[in-house]
Amino acid sequence: MYNIPTNYCINDNRTKKEFKIITFSNYKKRDVIIAFKTALIKSNLEEAVRWMVELNCSGYNKFILDAITEIYLKYININNILFYIYLNRQIKQLYKIINKYPTSEELHIRNLQETRNLLSELTAICTLSKKNNLFIDTALPKISRNKLFSITELKKHQIATDLSCVYRYIYETDSKELKLALNEIVYNLNSEYGSYKECIFWYEWLERVDNILKRRDEQFKCRETVLKVPNDYKNLWVFKIWEILDNLTLPDIVSKYIDKFFQDYLNNFKIATLRKKKYLLFICFYITKNHNFITNMEQNEHLIIQTVANINKMYYSIAKNIVLNNNSFDTLINPHITAIDSFESRDSSQDPTRNTVTVNNNVSINRDSNTVYINRNIDQEYDFEEVIEEEAVKKTRSDIKLGYFKSIISKKS
Repeated sequence: MYNIPTNYCINDNRTKKEFKIITFSNYKKRDVIIAFKTALIKSNLEEAVRWMVELNCSGYNKFILDAITEIYLKYININNILFYIYLNRQIKQLYKIINKYPTSEELHIRNLQETRNLLSELTAICTLSKKNNLFIDTALPKISRNKLFSITELKKHQIATDLSCVYRYIYETDSKELKLALNEIVYNLNSEYGSYKECIFWYEWLERVDNILKRRDEQFKCRETVLKVPNDYKNLWVFKIWEILDNLTLPDIVSKYIDKFFQDYLNNFKIATLRKKKYLLFICFYITKNHNFITNMEQNEHLIIQTVANINKMYYSIAKNIVLNNNSFDTLINPHITAIDSFESRDSSQDPTRNTVTVNNNVSINRDSNTVYINRNIDQEYDFEEVIEEEAVKKTRSDIKLGYFKSIISKKS
């Protein structure tokens, strides 16, 4: 039984098998995913929400979450670290919903209000969060094959004076390349003269050497890690870096975040995911050298609220094959234009809900008062799974109540 008004449901007889190549509105699946990612990167909320709804209506929920996670790691990362904790929590919540249905019936969750609110909220936060170019491929160190082992080039990045700090992590018989890079990472993380950028350089250097060894059907000789990782990966070089991070003397809040990132790194870990997950290590390098990284998770909060509160109208437009223009979409995100305005532009006989529009179970719009009410339990707050210290929570608690807001009154401009 769906929990949203019938007029806002997606009623379509097609099965999930029919959406392998095309989406609900007959776009190519690949094109929509690219358009969604592009809108997230360019902070285009209108486009991002539009393509998110298109993907959700087509049953591509995993692609939505993967895209948001990818854009977060590559383009947002240190600009909104709190969002990463919330994102992972909400992803788990969505999969709890998805797992209640057989794979062939996953399309049904497009008509669940909780799913729509969750996806629109994550899309809005990701879209509106400030972006940076720190970890994109073009910004990462370029290490050419002919300079990979150049002593002159490597010395430009060396600050360590000896190997004393690295021997607790390796054996004498371990690969010399591994000793060199790990030693530099240790020194950069511990020294006031070190930087997270140099840590990234040495990680990229190790990754490049590792790729060469794999083509020769070889691998680094590496001492087993003491960390709790799957037995098949005990000798994997990357866990030596996590071991180094684990032994650093850091403020408690930084250590808790590193622990959290490590657990996420281990989640569904495979060799094939090394490149995808390396950004978690890069974030750890950054917060190790820059402890003041707590920022407001909700950037442009009013736009997030408006997007979630009115998300059903986007589903309505797609279901009816209506192309929204800019003025129509303003009702989804503009705090100075009420949701009433878009309905007033249509003949009231075509308005399926007449004077009072129930957008969802928690949001009602009254035409006479021009007021949007969001009724939720404002006493309930998210706890960030004990990752954030109380001091950090106090600084941002008033800003981080996603999904739990007091009544919002919109005024006509």
